[in-house]
Amino acid sequence: MLYFSRWKTVLIWAVVLAGLILALPNVFTQDQLVNLPDWLPKKQLALGLDLEGGSRIGLQVDKDHLPDTDATIAVLSRRLSELGYINPHVVSQRNGRVLVEVPGLYDSQLLKDILSPDG
Repeated sequence: MLYFSRWKTVLIWAVVLAGLILALPNVFTQDQLVNLPDWLPKKQLALGLDLEGGSRIGLQVDKDHLPDTDATIAVLSRRLSELGYINPHVVSQRNGRVLVEVPGLYDSQLLKDILSPDG
């Protein structure tokens, strides 16, 4: 049988306990976190689209406006943030493409409508 000295066993259990305490906020909703004791951490992990779900859309910037890709990204990010979407991810890709990911927004048609020039 494998033997660990007492100090190694205590250290292992301390690391496991610290990991559990740091992961604890992810189990609760925001309303429940308010009622937790102050000594517990309150920051939750921001989950990506693969774990939380959401919408992803790729946009093509008009070739006449390629130098304005950074401005396009700023406008799209601001528009999503103003509507209350948390952690929208808007990045520039090659050849004037812009990738938009919005966790928690499950309706891709709504995302298209928000990002459209008329939206």
